[in-house]
Formats: sequence, C-alpha cells, structure tokens
Amino acid sequence: MKKNGLIESKSKEKEKIKHIFDKTAKIYDKIGPDFFSAFGKRLVDIISPKEKSCILDVGAGRGAIVFSLVRKLSTEATVIGIDFSSSMIKELTHDIKCLPNKNIFILNMDAENLSFKNSTFDYIFCGFSMFFFTSPVQALSEFNRVLKSNGILGISTWGDDDKNWNWYYEMIDKYEKQKELYENDYYLSFDTRQEIENILLKAGFGEIKIVAENTDVYYKNKNEWWNSIWSHGERETLDLLNPEKLKLFKDEAFRKLKYNKQHNGYCQKLEVLYTSAKKSRKLKRTKKEIFNQNDRLLDRNYCK
Repeated sequence: MKKNGLIESKSKEKEKIKHIFDKTAKIYDKIGPDFFSAFGKRLVDIISPKEKSCILDVGAGRGAIVFSLVRKLSTEATVIGIDFSSSMIKELTHDIKCLPNKNIFILNMDAENLSFKNSTFDYIFCGFSMFFFTSPVQALSEFNRVLKSNGILGISTWGDDDKNWNWYYEMIDKYEKQKELYENDYYLSFDTRQEIENILLKAGFGEIKIVAENTDVYYKNKNEWWNSIWSHGERETLDLLNPEKLKLFKDEAFRKLKYNKQHNGYCQKLEVLYTSAKKSRKLKRTKKEIFNQNDRLLDRNYCK
C-alpha cells in the first residue's frame, strides 16, 4: 500500500506541474526581462556543441535553448526539444516555423521516461528543469542511457538567492500551503556545487565543471514584476491562494518592493550555475527497466 501511495503522489505531482506550465505556456518568458533566452544562450556557449551533432533539449519550454542552438549551429545539426506540457509543445511548434533548419523536432515527452534508443545523442541540455522533476535521479539515469559514450550533458540551475529579496522568499514561505512530502528524491537540491557534483557522479557522469555567474535584471515597475511572476513556474505558490489571500500577498509585496528600487527599476540579482558533465559509465538496469524502456521506444530515428 505504501508503495502504491508513493506512485500516486508522484503522479499527482507531475500532473500539478504539467497544469502549471499548460496555464502559463502562452505568456511564458514573454513578460518582463527576457532572462531565460540570455541564460539559454550562455549555456549553449559554455557547452559549445559541435556541428552535425544530434542534440536533445529537455524541458524545452518556449525554446530558449532550441533557438540558441539553431543560431549557433549549421542546418545539418539535429535538435530535438521535449516538454511534458502539451501547451508548451503547441506554442514552441508554432514558434519554430520561422527557422530555416528543418532538422528541428518538438515532442511531448516525460524526461523520466524517454522514448529514444540507447546512445542516441551527442549532447543533452536541460535548462532550469531539474528541480521540477518528480524523480531527478530517474531523469539523469535516462539522460545517461540515451547519451552516446562520452556524450555531454549541460544543465543550468539557480544558485544563491538575492539577499535583498529575502522578504519575498519569506512571504512565499508564509503564504504557501504545506506540501505533502513523500519518500522519493523529488526534494533533492541543485543549489550548490557539491550537491550537483554528488548527484551527477552517482548518475554515471564525470569531468564535471560548474560555472557560477550573476546577472542583474530590472523590472520597469511593480506591475511588470508582478505580471512576470505569472509567466513562470514561480506562479505555483500564487495559484494556491484564494482571491482574498492573493490580494493580501500582492499588497504586502508592493509595500516591500521599495527595498529593491533603483534609479533604473527594481533590481534582482540572479545567480545561475552552469554545469557540464561527460558520460563516464553506463548504469546497470534491471530486466523490468529494460522491458519498460523497450515498450515505449519510438519507431522513428530522428538522428541519422
């Protein structure tokens, strides 16, 4: 019974996350500072994939990494973007129609249960998605499986919070309902170098390099900041509030925003950890895992 309960909790958590991104897909990263595009480009520049590569972007969203890859590489590269949100897939499929590269494919897929054959990709990118997976360990196991020998993984995660915004994080803790915790690896942290290294080493990766960079982003006014929250996964907490509590939250936040006011807007310092790692060993799989994997494999070979 306990095991069934854990599976049910995971399933509910996945559906909740999917629902959040389905709701925000149309305006995702379209309000306020366009930092996801800049961070996507930076990760691509750090990993620097080679021409004619086969590349997977996991948690593609509205294409911050996909577009950066296409601009950097020739039309002979194959780029596949996947996302768990069907609404994100719909929006990104429409967005890429303007691109000259015809070797771009956008698929609806679960990162923890990839439908690609073993050793398919030269590179895998995953920008700001690891902390949304109900089982990051399972997702990394799948990355390991579908990467070629010595294939490269590039991920980006958030680093330290801006201390000048501690008031906001304290408000989130204050208003957020208690989440039901369950015994899996969903609450693994990717906030520090040591945590990232430990997780990747266990997942069969080596030659791990982590670069920490800070960027100041500016919101023109209070309303731009408020509206931008609703265009990202950060809206998860606000979605839990009833109209009365939401108004209280907004009023309190607008009062405290004065601490972040500068001459050119409301400033927030974002620290990003860019990680590169090489597949160093294959992970052993049970017969059941191999059976389940084979049962969901796609017939089409996107990377020829």
